[in-house]
Amino acid sequence: MCDYISGVLGVRILRIVKVTGKEPTYQLVLENAKIELANVGKLLDQNSVRMAIATATNKLTKRLKPKQWDQLAQCILDALIEEEGGPETQLEGAALMYLEQYLTDVAFIPAIDGQPSNAVRRPMLIDDRIAVNSADFQLFINKTFLQNVSVKAVASMLAAIGATNIRVRTAKNREQGRWLLPTDEFNPADYAIPPKESSNAGSD
Repeated sequence: MCDYISGVLGVRILRIVKVTGKEPTYQLVLENAKIELANVGKLLDQNSVRMAIATATNKLTKRLKPKQWDQLAQCILDALIEEEGGPETQLEGAALMYLEQYLTDVAFIPAIDGQPSNAVRRPMLIDDRIAVNSADFQLFINKTFLQNVSVKAVASMLAAIGATNIRVRTAKNREQGRWLLPTDEFNPADYAIPPKESSNAGSD
């Protein structure tokens, strides 16, 4: 299949690799270069492939008619070899990695009440389980790992690892969302948690 694709493009392609994960990436492995394509859209877009090959080889491949390219694009998909991207590239694996760093680096609070505004969403203990706030966790991910992850995406991560969403009501009758982490993955004994103060937590 790669021989056929090479013949059409006029560039020798040894392998076409899909690195699996939540957001797969793709590689065109040439004789003297490896071309990275960020997503399947780039892989299947003729202009993106032509420019990527030109950047790597200083050779511009011929432009195909739309119908010809569609046929070649399907051949490219058929030729894919999948390689495991590692647990960190999966939704659950990424969540576990981010959480481990977050709970290690960020100081726990004993309760929400009495905390300054910049600390009210930090991790804490509720019903003997670690409870995190998705907005605070999101800020940590984006700052520490230089990501651009939304709160909604963070909530999906937490749900994927089996965390339970609750609402916590403070003394000032304000509600705050929290996610209770599974104790088999995040045992409170493994982290520096201050003595617990009483808190009023209720299910959503």
